[in-house]
Amino acid sequence: MFGVGSVCVKIAGRDAGSICVVIDNMDNNYVLVDGLVRRKKVNTKHLERINKTVDVKKNGSTSDVLEALKVAELVSEEQVTKWLGRKPKTVGEKPVTKRVLEMKENANKKAKKAEEKKVKATEKKVKEAKKVEKKPVEKETKKVEKKPVKKVTKK
Repeated sequence: MFGVGSVCVKIAGRDAGSICVVIDNMDNNYVLVDGLVRRKKVNTKHLERINKTVDVKKNGSTSDVLEALKVAELVSEEQVTKWLGRKPKTVGEKPVTKRVLEMKENANKKAKKAEEKKVKATEKKVKEAKKVEKKPVEKETKKVEKKPVKKVTKK
């Protein structure tokens, strides 16, 4: 009943009232649809078939389906551009709880403290090495003073 290329209207769900095209038969009760709806596996009970078909390849792309609908004059250029202009849903990061944020902050603080300790230790070693280099080894030499020798005379 629902062949590839059959034009339908969704009568149930989020996309109810929108025009779609069958692009693949899954089994007796389900088909894959695309068009002015999200590409999705749909129960045939949720579709109302229009007595029109369009030339679409099995599992064709969304742009091919919309172009075929435009050629058949079932949708306007404005509808197609509006539909294609939608941003695809992007997968974002999972929401983070307050506790997890605190744990990350604490870990960052600990890492910074450890880094600072390492820097201080290396600076201390460098200073000690410079002190050792600055102090040249002094030779201890005693200066012997010559005292004038007194002549002792015997009397």
